[in-house]
Amino acid sequence: NVSIELLDAAGTSVVSTIVASTANTGTYTWNIPQSQPAGNFRVRVTSLSGGGLSDISDAPFAIEGI
Repeated sequence: NVSIELLDAAGTSVVSTIVASTANTGTYTWNIPQSQPAGNFRVRVTSLSGGGLSDISDAPFAIEGI
């Protein structure tokens, strides 16, 4: 299983945990909560087994209000 976290644009601070544990299938559907403020973010995926390997998205992406 993996955890998925939303990070600030620099990739240094956790903004929120998207999911604490989910199967490592290569995909995850995230329904962005309306309470999520707009801004630029990155995502970190961390393995919950095998030494806690993780990876952060290469570039920030934008979440915009509707």
